Order: sequence, then C-alpha cells, then structure tokens
Amino acid sequence: DIFGYSDNIWWLRHLYHDRLQRLKPDQIEALTRELIKPKMMYLLILLTILLCLALLERKKSVGKLFWHIHHDQLLEMATEPIARRKTHIRRYKPVGERKTRLRCLRPVKGTLPGEIIEAFRVQAGVEARYYEVLDMYPDIEGFDSEVGLRMKTGGYVDCLVAKQNLQDTLQKYESEINRLHDEECDCFWNGTTLFPGG
Repeated sequence: DIFGYSDNIWWLRHLYHDRLQRLKPDQIEALTRELIKPKMMYLLILLTILLCLALLERKKSVGKLFWHIHHDQLLEMATEPIARRKTHIRRYKPVGERKTRLRCLRPVKGTLPGEIIEAFRVQAGVEARYYEVLDMYPDIEGFDSEVGLRMKTGGYVDCLVAKQNLQDTLQKYESEINRLHDEECDCFWNGTTLFPGG
C-alpha cells in the first residue's frame, strides 16, 4: 500500500501486541487510519510545495529571451519552462551535442531594444490563438467546415505575418543582438548553427 497501511499494522502488532489482543478488528482499523492521516497530510504538503516550485519555474522562464533554445536559432522567447527544454535535450538530443546545447542555452542578461521584445510577444500571442483555433476545429469537415477553414487559414496567415515582422525586427537590430551575444555567450555560433562542423 502506498500510504504504508500494511506497515502500520505490522508496527501496531509488534509494539502493542498485548493491547491489540484486547481490541476488536474495527478498533484496530480505526487506530491504523489515525496513524495514516499524518502521512497523507505530509504528502499533500509535499505535493503543494512541488506545484509551487513548478509554477515559479514557469514564471521565471516563460516569456523571457534566451540564447540558443534551439541549435539553429540565436535568440528566442521561451514559450515553455526552460527546464522542460533542458530535459528534452538530455533525453533526446545526440550525446555529443548535449553538453554544448546545455551550456549555450542561457537567458539574455543585457538589454535589447523594446521593439524586439514586443515582436516576440506579438508572435507568441498570434501562435497561441492559432493553436487554440486548431484545437477548436480539429477537422474541417462537417457542419462548420467553412467557418473552421476560414479561421484556420486566417490564423495561419496571421502567424506568417507575425513571423515575418519578427524576422524584420531581428534583422534591423542584428548588430546589437550580435554584440550582446558575443559578450554573454562563448559558443561557436556561425550565424546559422551552434554546430558549424556538421
């Protein structure tokens, strides 16, 4: 039993053997449940602490700018907790790339123009709305297929426009971004990848 129910009975029998002989089975059951309650309370406290830590981690990284979230992107805004991305790298990326990926994946510490941050936020918002539409209309056949198709197509176009605006903004401030990157990161970024050798 996960809460140690059988362990508690064993403990009761061995420590209170003489007293237990005088108790009825339902009294033993009630006594055992009283011993389990504190364990359940500790479990609830532990789960609450873990949930709070997870929420803090999410708050710390989501919406912040990072260098090299992906090996072929210099600068990105985190759309999920960075701890999740690091776990993904440790589990699924080639062993020879893991150390470099984890070392170079770091938050931007310096200041970048506000226009860059706004462009990232706009793109993230447009993509989030687009994926909500995809969830609402999983298949475009049926009664509302015309509405779903229009919403999907419009959302996709909005995503393309937001992505192009972001790329234009990044290109506009390319020298500032590269200067800050050179100060903060000691990687082998060649303009297209973290792994120029192949």
